[in-house]
Amino acid sequence: MILLYSEQKTQRLEYIVNHIFTYILGIKTEICTDDAVFDAFQEDKINYSAKNFENCLKITPHSLLFEKDIHLQNVVFSTYNNFPICFQTEKTDGLPFDIFAASFYFLSRYEEYVLTSKDIHQRFDAKNSLSYQNNILHLPLVDEWVAMLKRQLQNKYPLLTFSDRKFSFTPTYDIDLAFAYREKSFFLQLAGYAKLFLNGDFKKIITRTKVLLKQEKDPFYTFDYLTDTHEKYHLCPCYFFIVAKRKSKYDRNPAWENKSFQQLIQDLSLSADIGLHASYYAKENPQRMEAEKAYLQTITKKTVDKNRFHFLRFTLPDSYRNLLSNGITEDYSMGYSEHIGFRAGTCTPFYFFDIQADKHTNLLVYPLLCMENAFSHCNHAQEIIQIIEPYINSIKKYGGIFTSLFHNDAFDEKDTERKWRKVLEYIFENVNN
Repeated sequence: MILLYSEQKTQRLEYIVNHIFTYILGIKTEICTDDAVFDAFQEDKINYSAKNFENCLKITPHSLLFEKDIHLQNVVFSTYNNFPICFQTEKTDGLPFDIFAASFYFLSRYEEYVLTSKDIHQRFDAKNSLSYQNNILHLPLVDEWVAMLKRQLQNKYPLLTFSDRKFSFTPTYDIDLAFAYREKSFFLQLAGYAKLFLNGDFKKIITRTKVLLKQEKDPFYTFDYLTDTHEKYHLCPCYFFIVAKRKSKYDRNPAWENKSFQQLIQDLSLSADIGLHASYYAKENPQRMEAEKAYLQTITKKTVDKNRFHFLRFTLPDSYRNLLSNGITEDYSMGYSEHIGFRAGTCTPFYFFDIQADKHTNLLVYPLLCMENAFSHCNHAQEIIQIIEPYINSIKKYGGIFTSLFHNDAFDEKDTERKWRKVLEYIFENVNN
């Protein structure tokens, strides 16, 4: 056990101490505010204050974890042991920065509360983030900072034991459009043919006709390939389905009552997890999300507790409160649609801390490394593999969780190069090594 001294015991401090010591290092930790009790404690301990105590590791605190309001922080990066750090403090016998404040800043997504500029889909823009602006989006900062702390503790307390972290991988898929041509109304089919005709795309006109005559498989129906590939590599995927009541410009799956659509979801649920892909407008509408979750549970006859927001479109804290009010306990949206990297500065799942309400919640957030949009500049599979390989190795180093995101239509059999199939199978091979 470690006893941690602080002059104040706050919700912010308790949250980050639990995350670092309990969830990552596997060490029981208690926070003490009594000077005499801490001074008399003869076992392993950390002094998280400006006071001086003998025979303990000292980390000088920044004010962040003892503040009640939310305001723009002056976060400046420097390096320590050739790695970026922030929330610098005086160096005593410990670290030259407040690891607790720095880690809290990233995991709580503090900057997303104070930076109000959004992109065209009203999402937090990666280009406004500290990680992007300081060219460190590729680094799982928090995980390395915890590794630094671990080394300090090992040097100070050689008998202290830590839990082993094991790398894991979860393949996930967003099913934005289950079928390219099937299960559409007469008017949508007519409009589809008209568009193809005006574009002179006669090859797709022939394909569309063969699909509707059941002479060919729908090009977006790639689920047989995915199921076979998961079985080959002994992986359990998660499929996130949009089941909106009505179609919109952004929500284009068949209506949830559609029998073929229901059958697809039921078939996949036999060998995979099924999650809610909350529709474009559900992020700010608890009633809409409640209905969509109910539709999906009606189809699967199972409890749905996983979510990923469509377009990765969410706003903190409202969207996450929306999930919690609807009984969702896992979210897989914490990434950027057009950039690869660690949005929350970590490859470790973490619980959402609601800064406005000043409380720890039971919503577990799974960091998302990337989706296909992040590689729009790449023409060949090998280019993508060369980019993604160092990230996988980094996550393995820290025993984190690698969550990939693909869409079913990426694996179209008519893609002669089969770019995304090659990438997917490379990932599956690599994570098993």
